[in-house]
Amino acid sequence: RLNINGKGRLTQSNGGLKTLNINSGGYLSLTGAGTALPNLNAFVLDPNSTVEFGANGAQSVKSISGYGNFITSGSNTKTLESGVDLTFKGSITIGSGTTLVSN
Repeated sequence: RLNINGKGRLTQSNGGLKTLNINSGGYLSLTGAGTALPNLNAFVLDPNSTVEFGANGAQSVKSISGYGNFITSGSNTKTLESGVDLTFKGSITIGSGTTLVSN
């Protein structure tokens, strides 16, 4: 399920580069079992946007720099992928029933 609440866009340039933009107030909820951010070339997340990893199961958290607000919900472990250093520009909320670990 992809829910950006009308405040973001997924674009593909003529060269095939894929970018996910989530503007201020946009909300991306990843709630299906095993869902993660898609493999794209770039992510542009406004500091006032929100990405929620909310599946009732384990999820991988893509190593991108520049999450706005970050939420875990649902259940099980949410694992930060190794790679670039993660930067959070907003709040971090670790929901009850979830654990956030680094890889």
